[in-house]
Amino acid sequence: MSLAIRDFHRLVKEAGIETEGKNLTVHILRKCCIQNWANSLPMNVVKELAGHVDIETTNRFYSTVDEMHLNTAAKLGDELLMTDLKLTFSAISEQKQEA
Repeated sequence: MSLAIRDFHRLVKEAGIETEGKNLTVHILRKCCIQNWANSLPMNVVKELAGHVDIETTNRFYSTVDEMHLNTAAKLGDELLMTDLKLTFSAISEQKQEA
């Protein structure tokens, strides 16, 4: 085991990161980081931050849709719908008052 890997495992342990018996590696840490970016940023930005040459690489590994994404989209859709309804209702009310 290299010194870097040994130090990484020591730091994970010192940080109190629970790995649930699974082996946490620098590669897994990198994938988690990039996935978090992909959940929040445009894919072209994620490509640059990840250092990928081709955006297809980024898309292949980080553009999957899972249950969390579907739930977030549904919540956002509900919020936008309610905002739009309030704005539309407000505009209709103002038009009626002017008439």
